Amino acid sequence: MTPNLRGSAFMVASMAAFALEDALIKQAASGMAVGQIMLFIGLFGLAAFSLQSLRAGAAPLPRALITRVMAIRSGFEIFGRVFYALAITMTPLTSASAILQATPLLVVGGAALIFGETVSPKRWALIGLGLLGVMLIIRPAAADFTPLSLLAVAGMIGFAGRDLATRAAKPSLSNAQLGSAGFLMLALAGVIVATSQHSAMALPAPHALPALLGAAIFATLGYGALTNAMRTGDVAVVTPLRYSRLIFALILGTVFFAETPDTLTLIGAAMIVGCGVALMRRYPLLDNPPRTLYLQHTMAEKSDPNSKLIGENRRARFDFAIEYDLEAGIMLHGSEVKSLRKGGSNIAESYASVEGGELWLINGYIAPYLQANLFPHEERRRRKLLVSKKELSRLWSAVGREGMTIVPMKWYFNDKGIIKVKLGVAKGKKAADKRETSAKRDWDRQKSRIMKQGVKGML
Repeated sequence: MTPNLRGSAFMVASMAAFALEDALIKQAASGMAVGQIMLFIGLFGLAAFSLQSLRAGAAPLPRALITRVMAIRSGFEIFGRVFYALAITMTPLTSASAILQATPLLVVGGAALIFGETVSPKRWALIGLGLLGVMLIIRPAAADFTPLSLLAVAGMIGFAGRDLATRAAKPSLSNAQLGSAGFLMLALAGVIVATSQHSAMALPAPHALPALLGAAIFATLGYGALTNAMRTGDVAVVTPLRYSRLIFALILGTVFFAETPDTLTLIGAAMIVGCGVALMRRYPLLDNPPRTLYLQHTMAEKSDPNSKLIGENRRARFDFAIEYDLEAGIMLHGSEVKSLRKGGSNIAESYASVEGGELWLINGYIAPYLQANLFPHEERRRRKLLVSKKELSRLWSAVGREGMTIVPMKWYFNDKGIIKVKLGVAKGKKAADKRETSAKRDWDRQKSRIMKQGVKGML
């Protein structure tokens, strides 16, 4: 399964969970204040993701969360949660929901401006058509749009900023750690809403407890799937699938609330699904490769004449005796891919290391991409390399038991426009071996020069 297909599946699953969460919150709100519901869900999700991190042997809230990007993400999270919750309570739900559907437009536009992703006019047209389908379903009356609707606009901006910042988060942060941070912000948002509404903390009514617990469970599952979607697939592909939340809402409304959708609603739903499928089918025609790349490994593979070299470690074969080589994928931000297309990189001073059950490229340099001014990448950050579990186990054995070294030899765009890294599993050469290599290389050059002169003399 490709990263975009996997990211799309995560996004659809996330929207289904959020639709169930909305339905259960609607039921729980009859016996509990909205701020307290947000606080309970936040604490529940924080506990769930913290437990997941602890089971993996990681800190739920590591120091890596204290960065500029994560501070921006947390700020957008609180901003979106607070204002959207206020919009739900102070304006008609129809109006607030309609405004929220513009979030994909902001996210895709932000991905184009911040991460440098290519969004063609046809893709913009498909997204706009999907938004038109949303409006056909909701059809908010003109009287619904009061100045208080700006609360929903503020919430939409907050959620779009959160999703973009999630994309820029360090790959070393696990989804469980991002979930812990997100639900901590949800709990804080619940405190803010409860304070603004002057609602005293009280135990929920007994009939609201099952709905409240269900809402917390689906919120946790949906949040985890959403984070996976934003970090796995291309933003411009997975984001428009947020529209599927309305499809699930239609199903829940029909089954549990006896709502009968009319013709325009069915037409709008068909438009949303059709645009989402068309966006996924059009992706291979784009110039941009996926931001998260997957493995197509091979042993001692011959160089592809259609590949484009990005950078090469010319001293690799001089300093090391290469036992075998392999090809791996690499996880990159959009700004890094754009920079590599311009040739601003250096892999000569880098090395690969197996740490925590993952393979990492250490000290590889990618020059800054000037257009990515809001979320610039770190030039020499650790970047995850993608290999199969079997190959990872083999590398771990080679390094840990046999004392081998994993040497990055070059990185390049293959014939499909996907960035690959060629790694060599090697042993360091002694001084005598290096002299022998140097002498052999000089003789090969001299021999080639003599042969060329002989051919010219014959002509």
